[in-house]
Amino acid sequence: GVEGIEELMSRFTSSYDQSKVKERIVPTDAEIIELIPRILNPQWRYVFGMMATYGLRNHEVWSAHIDNRKSKDGTVIPVCVVRDGKTGPRIAYPLPGDWVELFDLKDQVLPDLDKDLGKATSRAFQRQCKRIGESPRWKLYGLRHAYAIRCLSRKIPDAVASKWLGHSVGTFQNIYSKWINQSVSEDIWLKSAFQGEYDS
Repeated sequence: GVEGIEELMSRFTSSYDQSKVKERIVPTDAEIIELIPRILNPQWRYVFGMMATYGLRNHEVWSAHIDNRKSKDGTVIPVCVVRDGKTGPRIAYPLPGDWVELFDLKDQVLPDLDKDLGKATSRAFQRQCKRIGESPRWKLYGLRHAYAIRCLSRKIPDAVASKWLGHSVGTFQNIYSKWINQSVSEDIWLKSAFQGEYDS
């Protein structure tokens, strides 16, 4: 009942309301594989490849690096260590794993930026695509959504996928399950119907 309290408190509340977001266009894996290797600038190709492979936010690439870790059975896993993500530090796993090689992510090469990393990265995506005569129907952040959908379609447990993406389980379920479009749903059904279960 305090006058002006809503305006005062609005500075401390999140504006991350996915109910107001219209349907996103999420790139398919085939579209990602076709586009990213063609990006001419190796620094921006690295940034876009990291976002696609590890589901990073635009600005997080600058506080992330790949760390090769051995699993219990000796398998080397190129995990991505995010030191300063939007929701704190985390570790993300490559999905799919062969994209680390495909997009040549072993050596970190970043554009020289020191502010507005998110906006600058989005603008750079448009510029770099224009240089190769492409105008994707999806926005750069779609790479993160594609990673999340990959987690869902490959049956990565929500508790695990949400950790990789730096979300709570509830946020992960609320945001990303709604972006499973018709083609993804059909792909999952076809593999389930004709192979007994979806196992890739």
